[in-house]
Amino acid sequence: MGSTLAKPSLRPPFHLLAGAGPTTSRAPSLPSSSLSIPSPPSFMVDYLVDRLGYPKDKALAASKPLLRVTSPEKPDAVLDFLRRRAGLSIPQLHRFVRCRPSILNADVPSNLLPKLSLFHSLLSDVGASPDDLPSKDLAALVSTCASAFGYSAARLGPALDFLRSLLAGDNRKAASALRRCPRLLTNDPKKVLARNLAVLRRRSLDVAALVEKAPVVLILSPERLDSTFRIVEKELNIDNASVDGYFDAVYVGTSMSEEAFKNKLGMLRSYGFSNAELFTLIRRAPPFFRLTDEHMKKKLEFFIRTLGYTPQSLLWNTWQLLFSLETKLLPRYELLRGLQSRKLLPGDFKYAKAFVMPQERFNQEYVYKFKDGSGSDLVESYMNSPAFRKSSPEDDSGSI
Repeated sequence: MGSTLAKPSLRPPFHLLAGAGPTTSRAPSLPSSSLSIPSPPSFMVDYLVDRLGYPKDKALAASKPLLRVTSPEKPDAVLDFLRRRAGLSIPQLHRFVRCRPSILNADVPSNLLPKLSLFHSLLSDVGASPDDLPSKDLAALVSTCASAFGYSAARLGPALDFLRSLLAGDNRKAASALRRCPRLLTNDPKKVLARNLAVLRRRSLDVAALVEKAPVVLILSPERLDSTFRIVEKELNIDNASVDGYFDAVYVGTSMSEEAFKNKLGMLRSYGFSNAELFTLIRRAPPFFRLTDEHMKKKLEFFIRTLGYTPQSLLWNTWQLLFSLETKLLPRYELLRGLQSRKLLPGDFKYAKAFVMPQERFNQEYVYKFKDGSGSDLVESYMNSPAFRKSSPEDDSGSI
């Protein structure tokens, strides 16, 4: 841990102080900017670099609300509390502090402990006790809701009670809603949350079911709520909220602007998707709609134009749409197409099955088996690609 750096002297240079007496003319004054010397970094800059591995520039930015902290006692106590009592892993701890740097100056008993108790109460229905070792569920909830730790427990408690009441006291559902929309805790339940609840009830909706699916509806502006419902009903030609998939469509619609949602639906229709197929896609692969338009189009071109899928056949394996095109799908396709062109795979080979295979199984079936022989150059090229080194599928990097 770096020690506190001594402040440099701001005393002017010696030749400005060494006048020759009253008869000697004063040395010409220099602009004040030329005399200013940057203050040394605060104690917390060194602390963030040494204890949490921050880059120096990030530490400088994060230390601004912590300039008065000059010893490690409070920050050490906070980090110890978050690790031991909340169960945060090192990566979770880093994300927590990045979100709320001022937490390092908080008092543990009076400030942090009451807030942690609120989160712990959400896990009480599964037999958890405050004296138990912290669970992964608690750590995930706390790290996701880091922003809430900037508010008092007295402010957070009513919002949590409101959410519990709305979900019929189901703590698990309340915890799930908070993990997906932490801002539920930091909005005033008597204003924002109650206002939106009234808006939803006027539409004769099953509010609890909608909040489970799309908890963000409780914090949107009334105008944004209306526009989301309008586009779901108008663009997808729905006039009844009981239609299967309605809440799924609202959930997707709340994640983007009305214009963006319209554009994505229009793009999918240009590739032959009907309203019924759009509903199925929304239900089965909502993350696909969070890709940028460019990435969506590239994937649709690949599956429909290159591979000849129909929208209906694509919906049988929507998992494929969530894989990275550049680091998974295209490298596998090039290898398989090459093997097929050399008669090493049947002409009616099904790509979909190979795309969804776990990495190790794919390697066994289509890489190691052809490492020697006429497909060796294709296999070597694949083994030098990022796809071969990926141990698990990941969402595409082109998400919004």
